[in-house]
Amino acid sequence: MQGMGTCLQPPTAATETSSVCRSLLRVDGVMQALQHFSNWSLKHAWYVLGLAQISLSVWLVHSTQHVPADTLLTLVVWGGAVICCEDRLEVMAIRPTGWSLWAGLLLLLYATWRSTLVLDRDLVVYVLPLVQATGLILMAQPLRRFRSFLASLVVLTLLPLQLLVAQLLPEYDLSVLTGKVTLVMLLLLGQDAFASGRQLTLNGYGVEIGDTCNGVDLIMQVTAIAVVFCLAFPLRNTLVRILYAACAPLMGLLFNAGRIGLLAFIEGSELEHKRNLFVFFHDRGGAFVFAGLAALVMGQIYLMLVERELSGSSS
Repeated sequence: MQGMGTCLQPPTAATETSSVCRSLLRVDGVMQALQHFSNWSLKHAWYVLGLAQISLSVWLVHSTQHVPADTLLTLVVWGGAVICCEDRLEVMAIRPTGWSLWAGLLLLLYATWRSTLVLDRDLVVYVLPLVQATGLILMAQPLRRFRSFLASLVVLTLLPLQLLVAQLLPEYDLSVLTGKVTLVMLLLLGQDAFASGRQLTLNGYGVEIGDTCNGVDLIMQVTAIAVVFCLAFPLRNTLVRILYAACAPLMGLLFNAGRIGLLAFIEGSELEHKRNLFVFFHDRGGAFVFAGLAALVMGQIYLMLVERELSGSSS
């Protein structure tokens, strides 16, 4: 009677590779691999990866949309998303699960690959930030902690939302409304002004409020800032937060009307360099100046609301 023995074969390269892949896909395998690195190293590597994705997003909007206001809005939205999770980032440990790590990596690879295919006026550049942010979150945290970054994702939805707003808002009616608000401002300042449709006349000179001057960009920028304030530094009174956010579009409209009024005043003036001034406030940095002023006012208003709430709670 012959004994039956078991022949042990040495593991092949394919077997070892398959074993490593299965190990990485397991939670324990990922945790064991990440334990070889300090949390400081992992977090800073994640920061570099996040900065690279944000830079890619801003550069895509700047180079393909050719609209400076959209580039500014992208910067505001990404900055707001970071502010909303800033406290979380300070204490966060890079501890994803195997599946969340691979899912996040695949999302970032897709976003990077899709970015190489973007052509001029490709609207996907407004959606990719959501994909990039989701990928970054999954590479750092398991899915069960995804909710901690929900406020940041809400802020990033403002980018595709602006496309919907631009489509739904009647462009002509917004231009006419801007003209009427500007007319009221000029009349209150004692100026002899007249508005008819898109046309605004001051001192015999007229300016036309076109689709690029109706203020939808400024309205979205101010609204994004208001949403960031409400999510990053939430007030206990929900009604106050809603009213504050609801007033943001009105604030954007008022500041854009102020810019149009200034353009009409420059056009009807006898200033020596009025053409350069008109070009600056119309085509160059003038819109950013008024956007900055609107952001400053909205920030001061919210700071007053926070101080009022704190003083009320202390008393």
